[in-house]
Amino acid sequence: MTYPEQRLASRESIAANYLSLLQSLAAEVNGAISAIERNCLSEFQDHVARQEILCLEVHELMRALTLDTHSPQLLNGAVLDAELAPRVADALRTLSQLNRSYASLLRHSGESVMLLSAVCQSFRGRLQSIGLEQAGQQTLSCEV
Repeated sequence: MTYPEQRLASRESIAANYLSLLQSLAAEVNGAISAIERNCLSEFQDHVARQEILCLEVHELMRALTLDTHSPQLLNGAVLDAELAPRVADALRTLSQLNRSYASLLRHSGESVMLLSAVCQSFRGRLQSIGLEQAGQQTLSCEV
């Protein structure tokens, strides 16, 4: 195998690794969204930790590509074969859509937590002033 052929094979291998990382990252984002929907904090934290690792791997992979001054861009047709290029583009689109949904969900979740906290704060002062003599009445409680 000639040197240019070796470089191309190496590039295709890197592109396949990139595709795998994108797909794994999309799965982790989807898992985090699902954990939020189920209100499972420990599972959410696990997904976020794996997302951080995958993002670091993507960053390192892209950094390695840019350090090679003789290499074309990753998505250049010379690097990706006809089968891999649409799969990478599809994975990027999927990840982008998931990222927008994830950001929106996190934003709305944060707003909900702030609202619940405000409700709890307003009732805490009122309930403390009522005292224990009315403990038999129905009350609100919040866990934040």
